[in-house]
Amino acid sequence: MSINEPSADWYTELLKEDCLTVKDFSHSVKDFALPGSYRKLIVVPENVKYEFHEYSNPDIPLVKSDLQLLNGTITSSILTPASQNETQNNDICLDKGN
Repeated sequence: MSINEPSADWYTELLKEDCLTVKDFSHSVKDFALPGSYRKLIVVPENVKYEFHEYSNPDIPLVKSDLQLLNGTITSSILTPASQNETQNNDICLDKGN
């Protein structure tokens, strides 16, 4: 980490809380450390399916769990639309396409 970075002090203090330093993250195998700008910050998703949902009860699952999918459990309705007197919440469910 360069000393000229404005956030260097913040990172140093944050690491110090867990008894760590920046040097603790260096590694002789560069593939493990990934120095440089390898990670993309913004990526345009491809092959993604999505659905918008409106619901009123935050305790009702928005999607089936992995266990329900594996067992083939069928529920009557995961979501029910909000009535006029209920608070309406919105969400978007993403599904990675094949």
